[in-house]
Amino acid sequence: MSHDLFREGDRRAFTRYRVTMPLVVLLGDHRISAYTRDVSEHGVFFLVDSGDEGRIQNQIEFLIDFPPEVTLSAYCSVRCSGIVVRKERSLNLLTGMGARILQYSISV
Repeated sequence: MSHDLFREGDRRAFTRYRVTMPLVVLLGDHRISAYTRDVSEHGVFFLVDSGDEGRIQNQIEFLIDFPPEVTLSAYCSVRCSGIVVRKERSLNLLTGMGARILQYSISV
């Protein structure tokens, strides 16, 4: 895991941590598997199959599974609600999505 310090021209107020973890977007009874590229205190950037991109709209709920290697203690799952603030197409049939986290709850 590494983190980016503020770069010139970067408007983000919080440090981002580059870490790949499982993420699941919750759409009613349907679940879309994804994984994180980086996380911060108030947001997450994740990669999802481009075929599922259209199903993920502005307001979303998702789960992030934090393994012990990241928490430095026990496994935990974080349930979040948030707003998609940007989408980026990738070359490998994935779409990157940035979401601002509005609320979260932690399960250990």
